[in-house]
Amino acid sequence: MSLGPKSITLTRPMVTHYIEDPAEYQQRAKDVFQWLKEGIIRFTYTKFPLAQAKEAHEALENRKTTGKLLLVIDH
Repeated sequence: MSLGPKSITLTRPMVTHYIEDPAEYQQRAKDVFQWLKEGIIRFTYTKFPLAQAKEAHEALENRKTTGKLLLVIDH
């Protein structure tokens, strides 16, 4: 059995679907940022200088990155 093209659904849950109270949302956001600051939670990323955007894109295409990809702008 296969799915027809009109049977496909994309769902993107958002935190605002679960937390309606703005004060609660703000407190939870503060908690998450504090956990990041303390190193309790971390996220994975790969950095490339903006000048290497082509190489960064190739790394994404070839699955050579993990987590998010950041392009760093030098000042």
